[in-house]
Amino acid sequence: MLAERHAELTALAQLVGDGGTVVVEGPAGIGKSALLAAAQALGTEAGRTVLCVRATRLERAFAFGVAEQLLGVTAPAADDGGLTGIRQLTDAVQDRAATTDLLLVVDDAQWSDPESLRLLAYVARRLTGPALALAIGVRTGEPDAPRELLAALGDAATLVVRPRPLSDAAAAALVESWADGVASALRASCVRTADGNPLYLRELSRAAADGRDLVPDAVTGLGADVERRIAAAGSEAERVARAVAVLGDGVTLGAVATLSGLDPAAAGAAATTLQRSEILAGSGTYRFTHPLLRAVVEDGMDDGTALTLRRAAAELL
Repeated sequence: MLAERHAELTALAQLVGDGGTVVVEGPAGIGKSALLAAAQALGTEAGRTVLCVRATRLERAFAFGVAEQLLGVTAPAADDGGLTGIRQLTDAVQDRAATTDLLLVVDDAQWSDPESLRLLAYVARRLTGPALALAIGVRTGEPDAPRELLAALGDAATLVVRPRPLSDAAAAALVESWADGVASALRASCVRTADGNPLYLRELSRAAADGRDLVPDAVTGLGADVERRIAAAGSEAERVARAVAVLGDGVTLGAVATLSGLDPAAAGAAATTLQRSEILAGSGTYRFTHPLLRAVVEDGMDDGTALTLRRAAAELL
C-alpha cells in the first residue's frame, strides 16, 4: 500500500473504471512511477489491456518513437509535421479500443518526442469514453522539457494529480519498515533529511539499514540525476548552485552574484532557471529545495574549488 496516496489511488481507480486521462506530475522522487504501477495493476485487475512505455532522453529525436513503442505500430513517414502520423496512430488506438478496453500508461513523458506528446494530447481530447484510459507521468523541474506540449497535455487531461510530500508520521512508519532495528534517533534523522520525499527517504533508509553514513550514501544514489539537471541549466546555473551551497540558505542575490563571479542580472537569470528546475527556491533570497540537493552540489565540487569558494565566502560574510 502506498503511504498517504489514498486520493491519488482513488482517482486512478476512477480512471480505470470510467476512462479518461489522468496526468500525474511532480518533482523527482515524489512517487509518480509508483502510482503509475498501481494504475497498471488496477487496469489488469479490471480486465483492461494495459500497454506501457517509459520515455527516455535519448529517444527524443525519433518522431513518434514513444508512441510506436507504446502501441506496437509504426507511424507513416510523411513530410507534413506529423499530421498523417497522428491521424493514423489515433485510428490505431480507436480500432484497438473498439475490441478491448485499453489502459495506456506513459511514464517520464517530459522526455517524450514532440510528435508522441501531440498524439497523446489529441487522443485525450478526441477519444473519450469508458473504453480508453490514459495514465501519464510527468516529472516537473526538467529545464529542457517541452513546456508548451506538456501544458497542452495537462489541459486535455480529465484530471491532473500532484502527489504531496509525506507527513513525518507516514515517513517514520516507512523508515521503520525499511530499516527495522535502527536506532530511533537515526530513523528520526532519515525523516528530517528526506523532508517528505519518498525516493530520498528510501535512499536514506537503505543507508541507515546498512550502517552507512546517511547523507553521503544517499547523495551517491541521487547524485547523477541532480548533477544532470543542474548541468542542463547551463554553466552559469552551475556557478550559482555552487555559490548557494557554500553560502547557505537565505543568501541574497548580491552575495550569490559576487561569489559566483557573475553580474547580478546574469546571476538572477541563472537562479530563475534553477528555480524552474526545482533546484532552488525563494524570492529575494535563495535556498535549495531539499537538503540532499545541496549535499549533491557540495559533494560534486573538487577540493580546490570548494576551498576557494569557502575562503571567498568567509571574506564576503
